[in-house]
Amino acid sequence: MRKTIRVLIVDDVPMIREGIRSILDEQHGFDCVGETSAVSNALSLSQTHQPEVLLLSLDISELSLPEVMASLQQFCPQTQVLAISQSISNALKHRLVAEGAKGCILQNETKKHILSALHTVAQGKLWFSQPILQKLLENEPHTNNLALKTGLTQREVELLKLLARGWSNAQIAELLNITERTVKFHTGNIYHKLEISSRAQAISWAWQHGLGDIP
Repeated sequence: MRKTIRVLIVDDVPMIREGIRSILDEQHGFDCVGETSAVSNALSLSQTHQPEVLLLSLDISELSLPEVMASLQQFCPQTQVLAISQSISNALKHRLVAEGAKGCILQNETKKHILSALHTVAQGKLWFSQPILQKLLENEPHTNNLALKTGLTQREVELLKLLARGWSNAQIAELLNITERTVKFHTGNIYHKLEISSRAQAISWAWQHGLGDIP
């Protein structure tokens, strides 16, 4: 028998909270244990209810994601965070995975995708809306020029972007559906082509060349 997934909704738009609660209330296997518009209330409710998933809006003005993640790690270590955002650009302002979130969905996602995202994140796996992933990994003219100058392949550029945003080898492997061994192979090629010798140097190089700061 599948365990019921407890979800706490944090969004300052009442219509969004009510819409997601309605979806969860009519769905077997999910339980909305609370909703709030304030991050401070969310942390208190999380300690009380210990939800499997905290659905957290990135559009709340008072939000400090690192502080939220630090509090959850201390008081609710089993709670996974799934971010929700109005726009792709706002989602990409945050280094979500590096800060401890398991992914991000857009507010205009379908019911099916919302439920799939919650279920996946509750298992500790990553989930991102496809438009966010496409923007995160797409080769823009700037990155294409860098690839030509350095000899990096498209996959190596993708890895370098994710490295720059603080993703681990395991997380990169999960997202790109490859093995960690393959990630290490590509990372070694990146080091060789950029004439560097460490992950820290790769991250520094990426940020210096505009691969970490995605508008």
